[in-house]
Amino acid sequence: MARYIKNTLITSILPVIGTLISCPMVAYSITKIPWKGGKYLFPIILMTMMIPSMVTQIPMYATWSKLGMLNTFIPLVLPSFFGSTYYIYLFRQFMKSLPTSVIEAARIDGAGDFRILYSIVYPMCSSILTTVAVMVFIACWNDYVGPLMYLQDSKLYTLGIGLQMFKNAAQPEWTLLMAASTVFTVPLIVIFFFCQNAFLNGIQTTSGIK
Repeated sequence: MARYIKNTLITSILPVIGTLISCPMVAYSITKIPWKGGKYLFPIILMTMMIPSMVTQIPMYATWSKLGMLNTFIPLVLPSFFGSTYYIYLFRQFMKSLPTSVIEAARIDGAGDFRILYSIVYPMCSSILTTVAVMVFIACWNDYVGPLMYLQDSKLYTLGIGLQMFKNAAQPEWTLLMAASTVFTVPLIVIFFFCQNAFLNGIQTTSGIK
Protein backbone atom coordinates (compact mmCIF):
# COMPACT_ATOMS: atom_id res chain seq x y z
CA MET A 1 0.00 0.00 0.00
CA ALA A 2 2.85 2.41 0.78
CA ARG A 3 4.32 1.81 -2.68
CA TYR A 4 0.95 2.42 -4.31
CA ILE A 5 0.57 5.67 -2.37
CA LYS A 6 4.03 6.82 -3.46
CA ASN A 7 3.30 6.02 -7.10
CA THR A 8 -0.05 7.79 -6.92
CA LEU A 9 1.54 10.88 -5.40
CA ILE A 10 4.07 10.96 -8.25
CA THR A 11 1.37 10.67 -10.91
CA SER A 12 -0.82 13.25 -9.14
CA ILE A 13 1.59 15.97 -7.99
CA LEU A 14 3.69 16.21 -11.17
CA PRO A 15 0.62 16.74 -13.42
CA VAL A 16 -0.50 19.50 -11.04
CA ILE A 17 2.86 21.23 -11.48
CA GLY A 18 2.75 20.77 -15.25
CA THR A 19 -0.79 22.11 -15.51
CA LEU A 20 -0.04 25.17 -13.37
CA ILE A 21 2.94 25.97 -15.58
CA SER A 22 1.49 25.38 -19.04
CA CYS A 23 -2.19 26.37 -18.84
CA PRO A 24 -1.72 29.89 -17.40
CA MET A 25 0.92 30.57 -20.05
CA VAL A 26 -1.49 29.64 -22.87
CA ALA A 27 -4.40 31.50 -21.28
CA TYR A 28 -2.28 34.61 -20.73
CA SER A 29 -1.00 34.56 -24.31
CA ILE A 30 -4.49 34.46 -25.83
CA THR A 31 -6.05 36.87 -23.32
CA LYS A 32 -3.56 39.60 -22.40
CA ILE A 33 -0.98 39.57 -25.20
CA PRO A 34 -2.20 41.47 -28.28
CA TRP A 35 -1.40 39.33 -31.30
CA LYS A 36 -3.52 38.50 -34.34
CA GLY A 37 -3.57 34.75 -33.91
CA GLY A 38 -4.99 34.78 -30.38
CA LYS A 39 -8.64 35.08 -31.37
CA TYR A 40 -8.27 32.20 -33.85
CA LEU A 41 -6.23 29.93 -31.60
CA PHE A 42 -8.71 29.75 -28.74
CA PRO A 43 -11.63 28.33 -30.83
CA ILE A 44 -9.24 25.71 -32.20
CA ILE A 45 -8.26 24.78 -28.65
CA LEU A 46 -11.93 24.52 -27.68
CA MET A 47 -12.62 22.27 -30.65
CA THR A 48 -10.32 19.63 -29.19
CA MET A 49 -12.81 19.23 -26.32
CA MET A 50 -15.24 17.72 -28.82
CA ILE A 51 -12.96 14.71 -29.32
CA PRO A 52 -13.86 12.00 -26.76
CA SER A 53 -10.92 10.61 -24.83
CA MET A 54 -11.93 7.08 -25.83
CA VAL A 55 -11.19 7.94 -29.47
CA THR A 56 -7.60 8.93 -28.72
CA GLN A 57 -6.72 6.08 -26.36
CA ILE A 58 -5.49 3.66 -29.04
CA PRO A 59 -3.45 6.26 -31.01
CA MET A 60 -1.92 7.56 -27.77
CA TYR A 61 -1.05 4.05 -26.64
CA ALA A 62 0.54 3.29 -30.01
CA THR A 63 2.52 6.55 -29.87
CA TRP A 64 3.90 5.94 -26.38
CA SER A 65 4.67 2.34 -27.35
CA LYS A 66 6.74 3.44 -30.37
CA LEU A 67 8.56 5.93 -28.16
CA GLY A 68 9.42 3.10 -25.76
CA MET A 69 7.82 4.83 -22.80
CA LEU A 70 5.30 2.22 -21.76
CA ASN A 71 5.56 0.92 -18.20
CA THR A 72 6.79 4.33 -17.03
CA PHE A 73 5.11 7.33 -15.46
CA ILE A 74 5.94 9.54 -18.46
CA PRO A 75 2.64 8.99 -20.37
CA LEU A 76 0.74 9.92 -17.20
CA VAL A 77 2.81 13.02 -16.40
CA LEU A 78 4.31 14.56 -19.54
CA PRO A 79 1.03 15.57 -21.34
CA SER A 80 0.15 17.93 -18.48
CA PHE A 81 3.19 20.08 -19.30
CA PHE A 82 1.61 20.87 -22.69
CA GLY A 83 -1.70 22.14 -21.34
CA SER A 84 -5.25 20.88 -21.04
CA THR A 85 -8.16 22.46 -22.89
CA TYR A 86 -10.57 22.64 -19.97
CA TYR A 87 -8.07 24.22 -17.59
CA ILE A 88 -6.90 26.67 -20.26
CA TYR A 89 -10.54 27.69 -20.59
CA LEU A 90 -10.86 28.22 -16.82
CA PHE A 91 -7.71 30.32 -16.67
CA ARG A 92 -8.80 32.38 -19.68
CA GLN A 93 -12.18 33.15 -18.14
CA PHE A 94 -10.48 34.28 -14.94
CA MET A 95 -7.78 36.33 -16.65
CA LYS A 96 -10.35 38.22 -18.69
CA SER A 97 -11.49 39.83 -15.43
CA LEU A 98 -7.99 41.02 -14.51
CA PRO A 99 -7.31 44.76 -14.99
CA THR A 100 -5.43 45.32 -18.22
CA SER A 101 -4.09 48.64 -16.92
CA VAL A 102 -1.86 46.86 -14.41
CA ILE A 103 -0.31 44.70 -17.13
CA GLU A 104 0.14 47.68 -19.45
CA ALA A 105 1.82 49.63 -16.65
CA ALA A 106 4.25 46.76 -16.11
CA ARG A 107 5.05 46.71 -19.84
CA ILE A 108 5.71 50.45 -19.77
CA ASP A 109 8.12 49.89 -16.87
CA GLY A 110 10.03 47.41 -19.03
CA ALA A 111 8.75 44.08 -17.67
CA GLY A 112 8.64 41.21 -20.14
CA ASP A 113 5.70 38.86 -20.54
CA PHE A 114 7.27 36.13 -18.41
CA ARG A 115 7.99 38.64 -15.63
CA ILE A 116 4.42 39.94 -15.83
CA LEU A 117 3.00 36.43 -15.79
CA TYR A 118 4.93 35.14 -12.79
CA SER A 119 5.20 38.38 -10.78
CA ILE A 120 1.82 39.99 -11.41
CA VAL A 121 -0.68 37.59 -12.99
CA TYR A 122 0.09 34.54 -10.85
CA PRO A 123 -0.45 36.33 -7.51
CA MET A 124 -3.74 37.74 -8.83
CA CYS A 125 -4.86 34.25 -9.87
CA SER A 126 -4.34 32.52 -6.53
CA SER A 127 -7.96 31.31 -6.25
CA ILE A 128 -8.14 29.80 -9.75
CA LEU A 129 -4.66 28.31 -9.32
CA THR A 130 -5.86 26.53 -6.18
CA THR A 131 -9.06 25.44 -7.90
CA VAL A 132 -7.24 23.93 -10.87
CA ALA A 133 -4.62 22.32 -8.63
CA VAL A 134 -7.32 20.58 -6.58
CA MET A 135 -9.23 19.47 -9.68
CA VAL A 136 -6.13 18.09 -11.39
CA PHE A 137 -4.97 16.32 -8.22
CA ILE A 138 -8.36 14.68 -7.67
CA ALA A 139 -8.61 13.62 -11.31
CA CYS A 140 -5.14 12.07 -11.30
CA TRP A 141 -5.62 10.48 -7.88
CA ASN A 142 -8.84 8.80 -9.05
CA ASP A 143 -7.49 7.87 -12.48
CA TYR A 144 -7.82 4.17 -13.18
CA VAL A 145 -7.81 3.79 -16.96
CA GLY A 146 -4.54 5.65 -17.59
CA PRO A 147 -2.35 3.64 -15.19
CA LEU A 148 -4.09 0.45 -16.30
CA MET A 149 -3.17 1.17 -19.93
CA TYR A 150 0.44 2.24 -19.51
CA LEU A 151 1.72 0.46 -16.40
CA GLN A 152 2.54 -3.23 -16.54
CA ASP A 153 4.90 -3.70 -13.61
CA SER A 154 3.06 -4.19 -10.31
CA LYS A 155 5.73 -2.07 -8.58
CA LEU A 156 4.47 0.94 -10.57
CA TYR A 157 0.77 0.44 -9.88
CA THR A 158 -1.21 3.32 -8.41
CA LEU A 159 -3.83 3.18 -5.67
CA GLY A 160 -6.66 2.81 -8.18
CA ILE A 161 -5.25 -0.44 -9.55
CA GLY A 162 -3.99 -1.54 -6.14
CA LEU A 163 -7.43 -1.11 -4.59
CA GLN A 164 -9.00 -3.17 -7.36
CA MET A 165 -6.41 -5.92 -6.87
CA PHE A 166 -6.97 -5.78 -3.11
CA LYS A 167 -10.71 -6.05 -3.68
CA ASN A 168 -10.27 -9.20 -5.75
CA ALA A 169 -7.84 -10.74 -3.25
CA ALA A 170 -9.67 -9.82 -0.05
CA GLN A 171 -13.26 -9.75 -1.20
CA PRO A 172 -14.64 -11.67 1.82
CA GLU A 173 -12.62 -9.43 4.22
CA TRP A 174 -14.89 -6.40 4.23
CA THR A 175 -13.10 -4.77 7.16
CA LEU A 176 -9.78 -4.78 5.30
CA LEU A 177 -11.47 -3.63 2.11
CA MET A 178 -13.11 -0.68 3.86
CA ALA A 179 -9.81 0.23 5.51
CA ALA A 180 -8.09 0.27 2.10
CA SER A 181 -10.92 2.37 0.66
CA THR A 182 -10.50 4.84 3.53
CA VAL A 183 -6.79 5.18 2.75
CA PHE A 184 -7.76 5.94 -0.84
CA THR A 185 -10.40 8.53 0.08
CA VAL A 186 -9.04 10.42 3.09
CA PRO A 187 -6.36 12.47 1.22
CA LEU A 188 -8.99 13.89 -1.13
CA ILE A 189 -11.22 14.89 1.79
CA VAL A 190 -8.32 16.54 3.61
CA ILE A 191 -7.20 18.48 0.52
CA PHE A 192 -10.70 19.74 -0.23
CA PHE A 193 -11.24 20.69 3.43
CA PHE A 194 -8.19 22.94 3.49
CA CYS A 195 -8.69 24.36 -0.01
CA GLN A 196 -12.48 24.65 -0.12
CA ASN A 197 -12.66 28.45 0.19
CA ALA A 198 -10.24 29.12 -2.66
CA PHE A 199 -11.79 26.27 -4.66
CA LEU A 200 -15.33 27.66 -4.37
CA ASN A 201 -14.16 31.21 -5.08
CA GLY A 202 -12.39 30.04 -8.22
CA ILE A 203 -15.48 28.17 -9.43
CA GLN A 204 -17.73 31.18 -8.79
CA THR A 205 -15.37 33.56 -10.59
CA THR A 206 -14.93 31.45 -13.73
CA SER A 207 -18.50 30.14 -14.04
CA GLY A 208 -20.45 33.28 -13.12
CA ILE A 209 -22.21 31.65 -10.16
CA LYS A 210 -23.07 34.14 -7.40
